[in-house]
This record gives sequence, structure tokens and C-alpha cells, in this order.
Amino acid sequence: MTFLKLGRVVRGAMLVGASIMPVAASAQSVWLPTSGSTPWTTGTAWSDGIIPSAVDAVTVFPNANNTTVLLDDTTVTVGTISQTTASGNVVIGTTGSTGSLTDWIDLAVTSGVPTISVSGGNLYMYAQLSGSQGLQKNGGGVYSPRYNSLDFTYTGTNYFNGGTIQIARGGHLGNAANPIEVLATTNLQNYAATTFDAARSISVANGTLFTLQNGAAANSVTVNGPITGGGGLTLTTGSFALNGANTHTGTTTIRSATVTLGPSSPLSTAALTLQTSATNTGGSRIDLGGQSQAVSALTLSLANNSPLQATNTFLNGSLAVTGGNLTVNSGAATARSGTTQLNLGGLSAFSSTNATAPFVINTTGTQASGTFATVVNLPTVGTASITASHVQVGNSANGPAASTSSLGLGQTNTLNTGTLTIGAYRGNGSVAFQPDVTGGTLTLRGSAGGDSRVDNVYVGYKSGGDNFGKGVLDVSAGSIDARVTNFTIGQYIVYASSNQTGTFSMTSGTLDTTTLTLGTVIVSTGSVGTPPISSIFNQAGGTVKAATAVFGNNAGTAGVGNAPTFASVYNLSSGTFALGSLAAGAGTSGTGSQRRLNWNGGTIATYDAATDLTMSGTSGDGGALIVTLGGSDPKTFDIEAGRTATLGDYVTLTGSGGFTKAGAGTLVVGSQTGATATYAGPTTVVGGTLVLATGSAVGLSPIAVAAGATARIAGYTSTTLAGLDLSANGLMDVTTGLLTISSGMTAPQLVAELLEGRGDGSWNGTSGITSSVAAAEVALNIPRAVGWLDNGDGSMTVAYAAPGDTNIDWVVDIIDVANFLTPGKFNTGDPATWLEGDFNYDGIVDVLDTAGFLSTGLYDVGNYNTPPAVGGIAAVPEPSAWALLGAGIVAAVAARRPQRGLIS
Repeated sequence: MTFLKLGRVVRGAMLVGASIMPVAASAQSVWLPTSGSTPWTTGTAWSDGIIPSAVDAVTVFPNANNTTVLLDDTTVTVGTISQTTASGNVVIGTTGSTGSLTDWIDLAVTSGVPTISVSGGNLYMYAQLSGSQGLQKNGGGVYSPRYNSLDFTYTGTNYFNGGTIQIARGGHLGNAANPIEVLATTNLQNYAATTFDAARSISVANGTLFTLQNGAAANSVTVNGPITGGGGLTLTTGSFALNGANTHTGTTTIRSATVTLGPSSPLSTAALTLQTSATNTGGSRIDLGGQSQAVSALTLSLANNSPLQATNTFLNGSLAVTGGNLTVNSGAATARSGTTQLNLGGLSAFSSTNATAPFVINTTGTQASGTFATVVNLPTVGTASITASHVQVGNSANGPAASTSSLGLGQTNTLNTGTLTIGAYRGNGSVAFQPDVTGGTLTLRGSAGGDSRVDNVYVGYKSGGDNFGKGVLDVSAGSIDARVTNFTIGQYIVYASSNQTGTFSMTSGTLDTTTLTLGTVIVSTGSVGTPPISSIFNQAGGTVKAATAVFGNNAGTAGVGNAPTFASVYNLSSGTFALGSLAAGAGTSGTGSQRRLNWNGGTIATYDAATDLTMSGTSGDGGALIVTLGGSDPKTFDIEAGRTATLGDYVTLTGSGGFTKAGAGTLVVGSQTGATATYAGPTTVVGGTLVLATGSAVGLSPIAVAAGATARIAGYTSTTLAGLDLSANGLMDVTTGLLTISSGMTAPQLVAELLEGRGDGSWNGTSGITSSVAAAEVALNIPRAVGWLDNGDGSMTVAYAAPGDTNIDWVVDIIDVANFLTPGKFNTGDPATWLEGDFNYDGIVDVLDTAGFLSTGLYDVGNYNTPPAVGGIAAVPEPSAWALLGAGIVAAVAARRPQRGLIS
């Protein structure tokens, strides 16, 4: 510094020796040359012929057109330098790549701050600046010391009052401790790797915008001092390191830049905007320095006509967006193909909270072709929470069919929202765990949080005639905890026939929804169209609770051709599906519609302890509810005590697998209206009661009943089983029905089971084959039993019967008398069957069987097993008539076996 001061003294002496003594300018001195290079010390170059060099001197350059003002190893003093042209360049000092140690301008005013004012064009400063009162840049033009390789020595505050300042080192702003105060919107452009000392603070006044811009992506700025004030701050291009104790409260914009924060250097908590421009199309990378950063809003915007989309990345810390409408999109309407990404994966936590505004991930291009994609990835090892009125993933104004928006779930995710829509107008949507996330969780709640329910979840939402809106919600790589009012896969609200798809997949956790709908058409009037609507629910674990489930519902007004083709498919391979009702929806369906439950494993249960379960289809094409039993994994109906589950009207049981009935409640299989069963796998009853309500309630299935459990034939029903296994001390109750066992049981086994069921003679056995109706009637002294027949083809029949009804056709008539008499086994001790008169299962026909025959009083009175709705048990004939019949039997017996004697 001593050398520099000495040089300035020598230069002053040289001016005196040359008889060119500077004179204080009492008014502004105007530079006259309009081009070329002219020394400052040329008197004729100035309007008043006086060389300006004094405190408060005002120099004006009004006609610059690539004009160079040479100092020629001179020191001058000025208070104001003003470049007033609308365009053109003014160069002060010796040009060159290194600047000049011998060209000096001392900045000095009597009071206030020395000023460099550039109205338009460029003012290039190659001279060195000294002084102690700071410097104020005014005007909308460019002040540029960027090509000067030396540091200026002036001290004091840098006041930025508009326009652009170009630098290539911190020393271009004078002493390292010189603060910066932004008084008006100003752009500070940097063209090197520049560092601002910790003593250099930056203050941005309210109502202003300070843009700190790198001239190229390779340039960088390190700000070690604090940033303060309430004006806006924009960081553009290249790299920025902010290390000061920032208290800035204005908005922040980061445009295609890398920003690294120190551990105690937050951004402002006001709104943050991430931008690209037509020339800066890359995204931004923000390293939060391990801090917990909050911003009032986060906005992302992309350039028009950008050939590339942008990836914006946050990492190393937590980010909280406390308000605003957060929208991540693929650019303006004219943006081209590409992927836009907001990558939050490297954060420890992220939250976006505004219960009255939406959170939107969409594609917005209008190009007819190409592929748009918008991706938001949440923290992979941290937590993420989004609270919004509507979380929408997938929407486009008018983009190509390949447009897809995605929400990549991280480790711990919570969505609190009134509505979740995945896939919407001309925009496919996907929500799934990111590939590198293991054991993640997704929690869905209403916008109020807590235990509140999301009003509506739509996976696939079609709302325009030519749009697509396909949706995928896949949490199979983690777990879900969801409380929802209406959970819909495949929502269609348009007059059109184009296809719609929605898919949901889970393996763990709980989805609790009041209503579950797989495929729905909702059009208020004039509905016309035959759209294919594919709605797939994949459950491979966890619990799904649905008070009401509807497969394929056409709520559109009936119109010409209004027949959507539903593919409503629930794939259950593991876990629990707990239901109040499962039904085919109303309205017409197209040919080939399917309403299907593919049951390959897992449990179907009642919704709760207070709710019965019903399953039903409808008549018409594709209206049946098809339950396909497949796979080798266990499948269980678990019905709670006191509850009944019914597989009723138009339910088809099919496939090669079987199922297990568990729980203390009752499962009713079959209906007289449209129910069929063709499955062949085993049916096992391990708890409660299984009721067979139709003739083929369990198809070709054998049944095994465990101890303490009951299989029951519905009253007045005849049904068939492929086999019956009661070896584990199970109970078969035929009530007033009839059961044919196709194979696997011999007559001795059958009789043994009947004896178990008969118990002490009152049909009170807890295992074997019984009739609860017979037991009740025996308790009233009405002789009833369970009859049986060996059908001679390997099959056996058992049924509610009265003693004497040998062929168990529920009529005691002359045929039964013949069956009793013709074999001639009375009192012979020969083995006998029910058909031959053994009504007490002791294997012979004797007086006890005759007494049983005679005790019923049913001879020739017609059907004694008529459903009450049709009629009751016929009146018992007069005792005298019955006595005559009894006498006839006795006489016939005596006639056939005189050696045995008569009954006494």
C-alpha cells in the first residue's frame, strides 16, 4: 500500500511538471469524444476545457460509442462518473487483461457517497478505485470491472441502486469488509470463482430484488457474510455457497444453480421459487447444510420451449413448506418432451402443509407427441408429510398419451388430504415406493390428520372424452395405514368409450375404507359409451376393511349403447379382507364384463363384531360375482361369534382350490337365485358353522369338520358332497335337509357317525351326524331321526326322517311298509339297514324298530317335511286307523316268520 501511495504522489508531481494542473469542477464536465481512445488529461476532450479532478467533480459521458478514456499513469479525483447513453461502451483506464497499477481514480465527495451511474450501455472500469466513502451504483446500465484483475482499495459501503454490476473477484467491490446494501433492483454478475469475506454483509431493502448471478455454470460465489433485509434474493446459474448468519426475510429464487448452505446459514423463510429460463434450462441443487429449513411456499417454473426438463434436488437437512399451492409440472404449455423432477430423496425430512390448497404433480405440455414425465421423490431414509386439500398425481392440459406423473415414496410418508387422485385428465399417475426404499410406510388420513378419513381416493380418474388418466398406487414394497371414506379404482365420468385403468397393490398394513369401488361410471344424463374399465386390486398381505365393496357400478343414465365393460378384479393371495358387503354394482354392463374375486390365499372376514357379511351378484351379462378358489396357500372365511356371512344371489364359486371356515360365527353358502358352485378343492370347517344352502353349495368339494365345529344343511335343502370327514369329532347337522355323500364313506362308518350324533337317543351328540330339528322334536316327544341309504354306487344319503320312512322321501306310505316287510328281517338277527327297517341303528330289525315305525302316526298323511311357508306337518290320522295299520304289519310279519312268533 505504501508503494501505491508513493506512486500516486509521483503521478501528481508529473501533472504539475507538465503544467496541466487539475482544477475543481464547479459544474459537470462532459466528455466530448464519441469514439476512439483519448487521455483523460486532454483538456479539449472536456466540454469546459478543464480536466476534472477534484472532490465532488462530476464527469458525464453522453455520447459514448466504444469510447476509451485513457488515464496514462494518472491519478484523478471525482465524485460522480455518469454514463448517460442508451447504449454503447465507455472504457476507463488502460485496457488489458490485468488492469493497471498506475491508473487511479480517487472517489471523493464533500458529503454523501461517490456515484457511478450508468443509464444504458456499459461502463468498463480498468482503472483502480480508491477512496473512503464507499460507492453507489445508479442507473439501469452495466457497470463492469470484471476484466480488471486487480483489487480496488476503496472502503465504505457498496450501494446498489439499479442496473447490473459485473465482477470477477471480491476486490472489485473494494475492501473485503465493504458491505453491500441493495437500494433498488440490481443484478450482480460474477465471472469467476469469487469469495465474499465474512466481514462483507449483504442487505436487501424491502421492495427490491437482488440477483446474484454467475455468468457461466462453471462460475461460483461464496458468501461468508450474512444476508439480511426483506427484499427478494435471486441466485442464478453456477454455484453458490452461503455461510453467513443469514436473517434475510424476503422471497428467494434459485434459477438453475447449485446452492450450498452452511450449518448456520438458512435461506429466508419466505416463498422459495425454483426456475429455469430459456437460456438456463438445468435444474437446481440445494444443500441445506444439515439445517431445518422452512419456506412459506415452494414454486417451480420451467422455461417455454425448453428442449430439456429440469431436475431440482434438495438434500442434507429438512425442508418444511408451510403454505402455498405446491405444483410440480413439466413446464409451460409449449414445453417439449422430457422429465421434470423434484428430488427430495436426500433430505432427512420434508413437509408441505396447507390444508386449504392442493399439492399437484402434473404434466402441462400441449405437444401432440413426445413423452412428458414429472417425478417427485420423497426422502428415502427420512420422513415426509403432505397436508393439502387435494393431492393430485397425474394431470395434463392436453399432452400426449405417454405423459406420466409420479410420486416416489420414501421411508416414512404421510398424506393428509381431502382427496387423493392418481391419474386424471390426460395425465397418467403413479404412486409407489422408490426402488432403494426398504420397509417403507404410507399413512393416509384426512386433511385434519389424526384418525380422520380421506374423503375420496381415486386410482385412475377419467374426466374427458379423449383423455386417459390411468392410475397406479403400489405400496407392495412397504406398508400402508389408510383411513378412507370412498376408495375407488377406475372412476369414469365422461361420455366416451376409451379405456380406463386403475391398479392398487399392497402387501402389508391396513386399508380401512367405508366404501371400496372397483370400476364406476358416473354420468348424470345422456350417458352413451361402452368403455373398457379395468380396476385391479392386488392384496398380498395386510388387512383391508371395507364396510361396502362394489364391483363394476354403472350409475350413468341409461342411454343408447350405455354398457361399460367392467374388469373389476380383486386378487387376494394373503392377508385379511374384512367386509360388510361385497356386491356387483347396478346398471347395465357390456358383454364380457367380469366381477371377480381371485382368492389364492389369505382370509375373508366380517367387517367387525357388529356387522354381518353378504356377497351377491346380479342377473344379466357379467353380473355374477365370481369367486375363484385357486393356489395352494390356505384360504379362510373367519366369521366372528354372533355374525353371519352369506354367499348369496348370483355368486359363483369356481376353481380348483378350497377354503377353511373358521371363527365362531356362521357362513352360509349358496342361494336359490343364481348361485352356483363348481370348485373341487377341499372345504374344512374348523370353527363355528358352515351352512350349505343349495344342492351344490360346495360343488365337487369334500368337507372335513373339526371338533367343536358344525357343517349344516339348510332347512328343506338337498345337497351333495364329494366326501365327508368327521374323524376329528366334527358335527354334521342335516336339520330338515338331505345330504348325499358321493364317495369315501362306508355304511358302517356312516352308521357310526349317526350313533355319535344320536347321543343318548335324543340327537344331542356333539360329533357325528345329527339333526338339530330332530333333536328339538324328540324333546317334544315327536319321534324323529336321521335316516340313511346306501345308494349302491359308492354314495350314501342321510336326511332328516321319521322312523318308518325307509326311503327318506318324507312320506310314510305303502312303499315304506313294503320295504319294512319284504326283506323279512324282523326278529331274524340278520344285518339290516334303515331301508330294511333298522330305525335305531343297532343293525337288526326288531320290536323296537316296529315300535318306532308305529309311533310316528305318519302313515298315509302325505309329506311330513314341508317348509312352513308352504304348509305344516299333516294332521295325524285317527288312532283307530293307525292301529289297524299296526295290526296289519304285525300280521304280515307273523305270516312271513311263523317260527319266530308274534310280537308280544
